[in-house]
Amino acid sequence: MELWRTNSDYAVLLTLESLRKQKIKGYSIDNRFEVRLEKETKDILIENLKLNLSIEEILNNVRALARYITNKNHDLKFNLIPIRVYRNDTVKIKEMILTKSYRELGINTQTLWEMKKRLKQNGSIKLYNKSKQYFVSE
Repeated sequence: MELWRTNSDYAVLLTLESLRKQKIKGYSIDNRFEVRLEKETKDILIENLKLNLSIEEILNNVRALARYITNKNHDLKFNLIPIRVYRNDTVKIKEMILTKSYRELGINTQTLWEMKKRLKQNGSIKLYNKSKQYFVSE
């Protein structure tokens, strides 16, 4: 189970971001250590898990463990597929947007205003090819 801890953690982060964007709470906290997920949240979480974890990967690694435990193989080697993270809004870029002026960034005032507005609303931005060029050179 620990082999896929990062996959699970990443799926939870994606789910929380999705809930925040949709302005849905999606869960309730019963006590300090228990959280109850609503059905919609569970569905989103399962879809996010499917994005970065395949059943084939799980089965292949479980078989490798079984061969090791039954002494059919003396080397235990897991083949984990790296998680694909599709993001272009790094912390550095977010800080630049929030702290620098449109002149310092070399972008239009309206573009900077929209980026700041989006950052304040949902904590992320979408960089298009035209505006991405201003941040890559930094």
